[in-house]
Amino acid sequence: DRRQRQMCIRDRDVTYQITPDTQLHAEVAQTKTAESNNQTRQAYMIELEKEISNMEARLYHKKTESDFGLHDQASEDGIQKSGAEVKYRMNSHTDITAEISHQKNLENDNTRQLATAGITRRFEQAEVNLGVRHTKENLDDETINNNALLAGGSYTTDNGRVTLRSNVEKSINKDDGSETNPDRAVVGVDINLDHGFTVFAEHETTDNGDIKTHNNRVGVSKPLWKGAKAKTSYTQERTDQGQREYANLGLSQKIQVTEKINADFSIDQSKTIKDNRVQEPVSYTHLTLPTIYSV
Repeated sequence: DRRQRQMCIRDRDVTYQITPDTQLHAEVAQTKTAESNNQTRQAYMIELEKEISNMEARLYHKKTESDFGLHDQASEDGIQKSGAEVKYRMNSHTDITAEISHQKNLENDNTRQLATAGITRRFEQAEVNLGVRHTKENLDDETINNNALLAGGSYTTDNGRVTLRSNVEKSINKDDGSETNPDRAVVGVDINLDHGFTVFAEHETTDNGDIKTHNNRVGVSKPLWKGAKAKTSYTQERTDQGQREYANLGLSQKIQVTEKINADFSIDQSKTIKDNRVQEPVSYTHLTLPTIYSV
């Protein structure tokens, strides 16, 4: 028999409009999974957003306990992170962005500092972005510094139905990216079809000096009725250690309960079709039952 993994998330979200241009947002979530032996794991986030003329600023702090959610979905499992983001609108076509953050691993006290700066330029049917990123990682007794160039762009056809996109992250002070920031290249296409169908396909490669990955993804989404959306995708992951193929099917529903209360419901089913890295294919059901409060 195939092993099943099930997860239930309960989420509380509060937004307080301090002034017309200042907003405080807080969120708390809990999960129970097989990885945590059905014990409750928590995550929280608090952020302050401010708009000043042509500038938007955001301060945030978040913490995610170990074994929160599913390991293949939780990118910041066991992490505490604080940071600040700023976006300055030079004009209607150009934005300048900057971000700094400090991250701590709750299990081993490893730390990571990140600083990013970039510029985005929008054209009639295209968008181009360029940036740089500096990362300093303190891993046990080792300090790793990494600098990377970031570049990306997209182009949308005249009828708005097809968007081509690509992004590249390349280390400039060593042959390959770091473990947490590998060299990365993504090319993809999004296609809007009739009757609300949207399909996408993309190919991603990563290289951190030790492990190279090649991932192919295809998927489709479709609005069903007011507030409801269905989505499905198929992913093929290839590394030097083997290959994994899995499919996802999801359904989400948004409901306006009252003027100040929104409720979201979603359920996702993932099934491993092929995995020659393990003896048994793994399937799981992901159930989300959040309630969002807007003050």
